[in-house]
Amino acid sequence: MSGADSWQNFYVMVGGAAAALTGLILVAVSLHVRAILGHPLYRDRSFTSLQGLVTILVVAAAALTPQSPDALGVEVLALGLYWLARFARFIRLFTRVQPRDRAAPVHSGSGSGCCGSPGW
Repeated sequence: MSGADSWQNFYVMVGGAAAALTGLILVAVSLHVRAILGHPLYRDRSFTSLQGLVTILVVAAAALTPQSPDALGVEVLALGLYWLARFARFIRLFTRVQPRDRAAPVHSGSGSGCCGSPGW
């Protein structure tokens, strides 16, 4: 048994979990799409969350694909460079947003709260 074969069950588990969580986030984003698209940080956070889970899914699929270790290394390196550029973009976005807009908006009103408050 080679080194990669011993990790097969792990990558199957991680890939399945990433696929399930990606589906859940897609549902959550679709339920609140107007609020997410209306705020630049929410938009970037939701997109980054989806990208992160899809990246995990791609790495798991690449690790399960029969290929040389060098090819797998190139694929993982490309994804790492992508995420480095993505992180730099997020830092630029975060520094452009006013400090008062960095926090979640506070919703006031009767019965429109969440997390156990009435008005669902």
